[in-house]
Amino acid sequence: MIDKLFTEHPYIAAWLVLELIFVLSLFGWTWASSATIADLMVPNFVIPSVACTAISLLTWKTKH
Repeated sequence: MIDKLFTEHPYIAAWLVLELIFVLSLFGWTWASSATIADLMVPNFVIPSVACTAISLLTWKTKH
C-alpha cells in the first residue's frame, strides 16, 4: 500500500514524509529544550500543518 502511494501519488507521499520529519524534529526540540510539547505543537505544527495540507490537497485535486 505504501509503495502504491509513492508511485501513484508522489506529491502526497512526499508531503507526508515532510510532515513526519517535521513532527520528529519538534519532538527532538522539545526534548532538548525546557518547553512542553503542547507549547510547541499547536502553534508550530498543528495550525500550519492543517492549513498547508488543506492547500496542497485542494491544489492537487484541481490538477487531477
